[in-house]
Amino acid sequence: MSKTQTKRKQRKNSRKTPPALRTSFAPAPWVIVEDRLVYSIGNNRFVADCKFGKLSPHDPQVDEQTANAQLIAAAPELYDAMKFVAQEIDGILHDETAKLDELTHDQLNEMLLVLWGGLAKARREVANV
Repeated sequence: MSKTQTKRKQRKNSRKTPPALRTSFAPAPWVIVEDRLVYSIGNNRFVADCKFGKLSPHDPQVDEQTANAQLIAAAPELYDAMKFVAQEIDGILHDETAKLDELTHDQLNEMLLVLWGGLAKARREVANV
């Protein structure tokens, strides 16, 4: 194996998911059903109940509970987005041939698209990037 191949293999191995980032979360996607209840479609299981107490539809807590359910339902995508960006940045930092001042617009744009997509889901919006 050449020196270049060895360096490439080391860089590839350094980009594997660290143990702290491996999870046993319920599989995505998570969706809101039955008004503020969060379920995993991946295994058809309950994830979270953001519906507390008997509230009138006009109670301000209903909006807060709905927002909490939206954020929880977006959690798998938000987690994946943060993991993606962390791995990309880690790869750039460990690439001995990369010049950080030459980071391309396309690379940054791809990372931002992933982040904005997850954040838009938390707000129940479509990403406008």
